Amino acid sequence: MLSCDNIALENSIFTIFQGINFTILPGTILILNGPNGSGKTSLLKTMIGLIKPSKGKVTWNDTNIQKDLQSFHKNVSYIGHKNALKPNLTILENLEFWAQFKGEKELLSPALHFFKLEKLLDTQLGSLSSGLQRRVELSKLLLSQSHFWVLDEPEIGLDKETLRKLKGLLKTKAQDGGIIVIASHTLEIEGANYINLLDFKNAGMDLTS
Repeated sequence: MLSCDNIALENSIFTIFQGINFTILPGTILILNGPNGSGKTSLLKTMIGLIKPSKGKVTWNDTNIQKDLQSFHKNVSYIGHKNALKPNLTILENLEFWAQFKGEKELLSPALHFFKLEKLLDTQLGSLSSGLQRRVELSKLLLSQSHFWVLDEPEIGLDKETLRKLKGLLKTKAQDGGIIVIASHTLEIEGANYINLLDFKNAGMDLTS
């Protein structure tokens, strides 16, 4: 269970968001909507401890994540809107690194199979199309047993078939008790909850999922 307890994020000029209160239970998909600049990415990073809120706290199973970020991050898989991959390495080299980093090397083969990457293992990442690179990035989700998936515009560059597979993967993860939070302009998933970040610009709002 992840909770945002009256969190706010401010900079020296303006308030990015404020008064955010919600609890996300296992089995939930939450999609954050809002235009560029509404704070979607900032909220994602706050929820996983990469940014410390100006006010309030984020808790994981009733414990403030800031008390032990290293332990909390063992529960998290984060996919940013930019791929965190090395373009000069092959697909296999990139994913072997992440599998070793997460300590789940036995999950490498299923991850490659799910996103149909087996025939491209020795291909240098930088030579691939943006859509294929995104498939490699998304396959990192399957390289650990983390319970909390956080994705920033995961649909960027995906063809219809890969997008369909991604939606199916996210639904399956939720059905297995995972918690998924996504920032997206366009992604729609049946059964998901939605928040528009513009609602948090000037006034607080409560949401319990």
